[in-house]
Amino acid sequence: MDGFGFDFNAINNLDGEWVTTYDDIADNIADFQFLFLSTFDTTLLSLFPARQKHHNSVEKMDKLFYSVIEHKKKALSQAKTDVDERHDEDDKLEPLSSIELRDELVVFFLTGHDTTANTLTSAMYFLAVNLDIQKKARDEVLRILGDDYSDISPTLHQLKEFKYLNNVMKEAVRLALPAHSLIERTVSRDTEIAGTFIPKGSLVKANILGLHYNPNFWNEPAKFTPDRFCEGGELESRSSIYSYLPFGGGYRQCIV
Repeated sequence: MDGFGFDFNAINNLDGEWVTTYDDIADNIADFQFLFLSTFDTTLLSLFPARQKHHNSVEKMDKLFYSVIEHKKKALSQAKTDVDERHDEDDKLEPLSSIELRDELVVFFLTGHDTTANTLTSAMYFLAVNLDIQKKARDEVLRILGDDYSDISPTLHQLKEFKYLNNVMKEAVRLALPAHSLIERTVSRDTEIAGTFIPKGSLVKANILGLHYNPNFWNEPAKFTPDRFCEGGELESRSSIYSYLPFGGGYRQCIV
C-alpha cells in the first residue's frame, strides 16, 4: 500500500500481524456454505463461532484501512505544495468521503495483491524454463541498473527503459492471466453472433483464457514469446485489440 504510505512488511515477515490477518480473510471469503446461504453471515452468525473469528479479521483490516486513510489525509494537509488549490465556482465535484476512499482502497488492496503475486510467480516460472529469455531480461536489468550488489530502487525513468522485461510480464499474463473470464452478463435481446443464436435472458461471458490460447489470433499460442509485444510485433498485427485481455478492455478495464 505504498500509495498510502503504509508498509505491511509482508516480504520480510511472512508471519506478521497483517499478513496473517489478510490470509485469514482471503482463505475464508469464498466459503461455499456462506456464499450459498448468506444469512449465515448475518442474522445467524452467532451460530458459527469459527466464522465470527473470520469476521473479526475483516473488522480489524477495515479499521486499518480507515486509519491509513486518515493518516494520509493529515500528511497531505500538512505537506507544503506549490499547487494552486483554488477551485472554479462552477466545479461541483465533491471529494470522496472516507467511506468511498475505504471502498476504493479495498478494491486496490484485494485485487492488486493477488494479481501482482500471481503475475510475478508466473513470470519467474517462465523465465526459469526459458533460460535464453531469462538471460536477455537479466542483461537488460544489468545494463540499466548496473551490477552493484545492493538493493536498488529503479527511478521512474529507468522503469520506462525496461522494454524487454515489460514484454516478459505481458507475455506471462497472456499465458497465466489473473482472471480467466469476465463477469457474466445477461443478454437483453435475442442476438446472433457469428452464426450462433443467443436467446434473450441467456448468461454469457468472455472466455479470456481460450482467447489467449486461440491459434487464430496467436502464432504458437502455448509458447512463451515476449517478442510478441515488441514494437511492430505480433500483437500490433492483430485485427482486434481485444485478442489480448488480461485485465479486460475498454472503459471497464481493470484499473489495477
